[in-house]
Amino acid sequence: MDVYGKMFGIERMLDVINRYKDSDSEKILSSVRDAVDEYAGEADQFDDLTMLCFEYFGKAE
Repeated sequence: MDVYGKMFGIERMLDVINRYKDSDSEKILSSVRDAVDEYAGEADQFDDLTMLCFEYFGKAE
């Protein structure tokens, strides 16, 4: 949440993910975390943040 109590939201998260869609999992996760931190600013966070990222390597032959 930001200082006004507004949540980061799915739209913002998808925007960040799509900007880094060709990056590895670690870069995607760190970019989402950075975007959330920037959005929250000085707001106190009432909960933790858990993230999980999967990499798809294609269909097994």
